[in-house]
This record gives sequence, C-alpha cells and structure tokens, in this order.
Amino acid sequence: MNVLVYEQFYRQRIILHNRSQNSMKIQLTFPKDFKPYLEFNPTLGFIQGSSQFEIWLKFRPDRSILTACNKYLVKQDENEPSDEFEEFTMKIPIKVVGANQVLPVKFNILCCFSVSAIIFNPPQIDFGTLFNQSASRATIEMENLSLLPQ
Repeated sequence: MNVLVYEQFYRQRIILHNRSQNSMKIQLTFPKDFKPYLEFNPTLGFIQGSSQFEIWLKFRPDRSILTACNKYLVKQDENEPSDEFEEFTMKIPIKVVGANQVLPVKFNILCCFSVSAIIFNPPQIDFGTLFNQSASRATIEMENLSLLPQ
C-alpha cells in the first residue's frame, strides 16, 4: 500500500498461487493488534492445483492505530512526534500457512500514514465594507501538510 490518510477505507487484492498439482488448504494470519483496523476476506480457503486464490484486504486506519500498534512503527529516529501532522510508516507482518507445507509464506504490508490537512494563512479574511458591484482583493497562503496532493 502507498500513502494512506486516516479515517479512509482501503481495499487491496492479494493473489496466492499454487504451483503444485494438488489442492492446498491455506490460512492467513496477522497480529491481533490490527483486528479493529484490518480484515482479510477470506482468511481460510482452498487453492486448487496449478491455480490461484484471491484474498481481499480491507483496511480502515484511524489515529488510534499509532498507539495500539506502535511496536509495528518503522522508526525514523528515536524522538517523540513533533506535531499531529507528522507522517508515520508502519510494517504489518502477514503469514500464510499452507497444509503439507513446511515453511509458511511471510510478507509485510508497508504503509505510510499522512493527514489530510490544509492550513490557511491568515485564518480569517476581512474584505471590509463593500458595495454592490464592487470588488476587493485579499492575499492568502495555503499550505498542504499531507504527502498527497489535495
């Protein structure tokens, strides 16, 4: 996943391939800390021989994920967050266990969290007294604090 904004809903498709000729039962697991935010549908399934199996990831992060799952944050430095607009990167470990398979398939979902905030300077605009059919002008500055264009 790429850059994510809090309080938004994200879906991603994951495709698992079975190169064996036999069908295989698979089960997908992830840390319990992500249960309120992350969902896989289905988490248990059968892949037919020489076929593929589709799993949908549903992810809805909010600000509480930073405290509930802070051990999965990728640390840029050891300093405390400087403000509420700071970006965070998180690594979510996923494990797929296949029946009759010695080693599980492990992978990580990397996502970078950003805010959707724009700051206006000055915060209020006063055009003064205006008459009908007259014009006035004011200069404002907008600062995008997100990693995404808005």
